[in-house]
Amino acid sequence: MRTTVFLVTAIIDLAVAIFGFFILLIGLNGFSERQATASLIFYIVFCLTSLLILSFLGTLIAKAFVEKGWMNKAWAAIVSILSTSIVSGLLVIVAVFAGFALAEFLRTHR
Repeated sequence: MRTTVFLVTAIIDLAVAIFGFFILLIGLNGFSERQATASLIFYIVFCLTSLLILSFLGTLIAKAFVEKGWMNKAWAAIVSILSTSIVSGLLVIVAVFAGFALAEFLRTHR
């Protein structure tokens, strides 16, 4: 169960991060290469780090739900996947806006 939860959560989080990456690319149109590169590197590192942390956290949540007897394995997996994917989506939104803010900061503080 833990491997399945980790992989499914990672795949969903990666799909959301890729979508956010394209949004960031479109939004960085007009910035110089130096400004955009720093923002893109920040976004990629942030998203990969949060993907790994949240996928691992999802396995811990599912395991805790099963061990405490609150849910069976299937429901625990579904709940942990959905909850960590929602948090990941919110973090991607934060990362996109932080990428824009970083590019704007680099533009104004040459």
